[in-house]
Amino acid sequence: MRTCEEIEGKLCGYLGEQYDKPVFLTGPVLPEPSENRLEVDRWAKWLGKFEPGSVVFCAFGSQVFLERDQFQELVLGFELSGHPFLVALKPPAGASTIEEALPEGFEERVKGRGIVTGEWVEQVAILNHPSVLNTRLMAGELRVGLEVERGEKGWVSKEKLSEAIQCVMDSGNELGCSLRENHEKWRSVFSDPGFMSRYIDKFVQNVNELVKS
Repeated sequence: MRTCEEIEGKLCGYLGEQYDKPVFLTGPVLPEPSENRLEVDRWAKWLGKFEPGSVVFCAFGSQVFLERDQFQELVLGFELSGHPFLVALKPPAGASTIEEALPEGFEERVKGRGIVTGEWVEQVAILNHPSVLNTRLMAGELRVGLEVERGEKGWVSKEKLSEAIQCVMDSGNELGCSLRENHEKWRSVFSDPGFMSRYIDKFVQNVNELVKS
């Protein structure tokens, strides 16, 4: 499994017990930095306009498609937060482009501080930029994220999303400060040069032992 004990150790242990099988972990297996300097430099130039830790970056996987009302509620939540933001996601259902799905007047209101793009973005380069607060949505034991309160239909409102963003980004907020401190703690663990290689070596060792048994 492409994960590690530090993040999902209990879940991996549970799966091993339920299936009575060994669970081999490869570690996170983080991608190498992009060699597309033009793309990287493009976003670096825009991000460079903002203070360190001030930009909110939100990216959905390529398999995630939102309904139009969900899409609009999401981007309005970022606008309402008042913080600079970069959102990367696919156009919602029924729309061929991001632009046609945006709320009326949205682009003009957030001009200069917010971008919503349907293009592919180099996530590693963006998350490594000092202006971006890289806090993944992991609100459990790691305490490096804040779960956004959901409504009856299971989706989040722009107001709740805005509140969560402000809580995390506000330097004077006690919970936000705690999340950032925990983030830095785990970042030092995962950025250790030998962190991934140790997992890969252990994975190869486990597979070899399984083949020989």
